[in-house]
Amino acid sequence: PLLPAAEPVSEEGSRLKVTMLSAHGLRPADWHLRGKGTSDPFCVCEVAGKPELKVETKRIDKTLAPVWNEDHEIPSYTRGDGLIFKVFDWDRGKKSDLLGRAICPGALFDRDGGFEGELRLLEGGPGQQPTMRVRIEVLPPLLPDAPPVSKPGSKLSVTIISAWGLRAADWSLMGKATSDPYCVCEVEGKPELKVETKCIKKSLEPVWDEEHEISMYERGDA
Repeated sequence: PLLPAAEPVSEEGSRLKVTMLSAHGLRPADWHLRGKGTSDPFCVCEVAGKPELKVETKRIDKTLAPVWNEDHEIPSYTRGDGLIFKVFDWDRGKKSDLLGRAICPGALFDRDGGFEGELRLLEGGPGQQPTMRVRIEVLPPLLPDAPPVSKPGSKLSVTIISAWGLRAADWSLMGKATSDPYCVCEVEGKPELKVETKCIKKSLEPVWDEEHEISMYERGDA
């Protein structure tokens, strides 16, 4: 179903977080004397009319239902731009075969909450109805350079708020797979300066909303 109209959230300098999750119903592009035909699919996403702004997944060998689950960032987004997704079959030493393409208009994802859902892949081959699942989020501009405010003896206040889209690490015979996530934040190169949240049981979208203090910060630390 079409999403209702919504106010765009992009602004000058916005970026895109594009997650190419999976596809299914792809046509087999590679045939063997034994066994069923298959493909080695990978996906390319580019900004419509701006092919220099593109990202690409790894290939998944011998499948018609690849699961990539890869996050990529497009560093520049202009309001109104759409995205083109192309799924190809990889072939060594030959031009990759197109398995399907989809166009995602900007109005679908340039909104509060972005977009997650299935896109129908066109040009998928006779009798095929392939689709792919994506998640797209408009990110705010990167912060401009500014003079540092730290000084000798500075401390850090770190609030670890939430996470989403985590993978399931625990599997059970009954019910859906899940995880028990917690988060650790430490100063790079100084593992003794770290803080840790509590564990949230059975969740792939934990909300910690915890404030912590790192007792020592030196200018330039990450």
